[in-house]
Amino acid sequence: IKKIMAGRNRGNNSGMTYDFEFRHKDGSIRLFSVNTRTVLDKTGKLIEVLGTFIDVTERKKVQDALHATELQYHQLFDSMSEIFQVFELVYNKEGKAVDYCLIDINPAFEHLANKPREQLVGKHVNRDLWPVEQYWFEKFDQVLKTGAPAHYENYGQAFQRHYDLFIYRLNEKQLASIATDVTERKVAEGVL
Repeated sequence: IKKIMAGRNRGNNSGMTYDFEFRHKDGSIRLFSVNTRTVLDKTGKLIEVLGTFIDVTERKKVQDALHATELQYHQLFDSMSEIFQVFELVYNKEGKAVDYCLIDINPAFEHLANKPREQLVGKHVNRDLWPVEQYWFEKFDQVLKTGAPAHYENYGQAFQRHYDLFIYRLNEKQLASIATDVTERKVAEGVL
């Protein structure tokens, strides 16, 4: 009641929402979300407080587990040495893939490009950043249209590196790729 009255005294007559923990006799703790609204008479005197109590214990457990999982994947994403990108293809008037727009990248991509994330995400790679060979777009387009993942190796002229690349369709518009720089291996094999 003190919280409700304090809110009302600050001009908050529309109500309040807050969470509190309740400890059962057996020692278990339940989390409740409380929504309250004050009813005042014409003089502004409190007549009654209306409220609902909703047990949100299970929802909070699910949210905490989801947050922990997201944190794990974020740490993996940030620490992986493979080059990762999420992107959308850009087509010309004839329906041919000619570019792609970066949606998300990992730090390994930033390192490769020697640019910070802010200068990369949202950019069209071929138009804004560096030239990309057409064979990349052909493979990307094939994966986007068929939905079948692809794995292949190819050369990227922009960085003069050879890549082992996995491409996946995320949805109707977006692709993700994971690339490993295999230039040293190609040199050792005598391919380059």
